[in-house]
Amino acid sequence: MLFEFQGTPFNRQVLLDGNVVGRPIPTTNSTFLAFSTGVVVNVFDYGQLYAIAQLPLYRDFNGNLHQGVGYVFGMTKSFATPPLF
Repeated sequence: MLFEFQGTPFNRQVLLDGNVVGRPIPTTNSTFLAFSTGVVVNVFDYGQLYAIAQLPLYRDFNGNLHQGVGYVFGMTKSFATPPLF
């Protein structure tokens, strides 16, 4: 069941639809299929630079926000500690 809450002065629930089961709701659900590819480059002996792109192949959204091409860029650095003995 789908209710709407009405605030003051009524403070009650109003039934909007008693049979919501099996019916699509226009602000929910989506399908997204993407291909992700990237590049990693070693920098010296202790770091890496990377870039990843996400390319959408199939999008099924119902009018709300939908994702386009996405990019991620980053850098990692590792630290080595000297041996104790």
